Amino acid sequence: IRINPVLDMRWGQKPQLPQLKHGKFSARWIGDLEAQHDEIYNFHLASRGSVRLWLDGRKLIDHWQAPPSGELKGAMLLEAGRRYRLKVEY
Repeated sequence: IRINPVLDMRWGQKPQLPQLKHGKFSARWIGDLEAQHDEIYNFHLASRGSVRLWLDGRKLIDHWQAPPSGELKGAMLLEAGRRYRLKVEY
């Protein structure tokens, strides 16, 4: 467990922790997001492996079976001042 100020993992071909084996790991990132405006927010993920994104329990991006090709996108209407639980697995 660790705290990341932003979700931007550029691990390349090896994980950041020495006890993890090359290509044989997964990670879950959980945090909170507070909307600044009442509007539709767009979420973008880029990954060379499987990846999922949930916002308040709603799955916005699900590309787990096959490696994604290119950028993955999801969108959701958010309410200003409200906090949303964000979860990403990869």
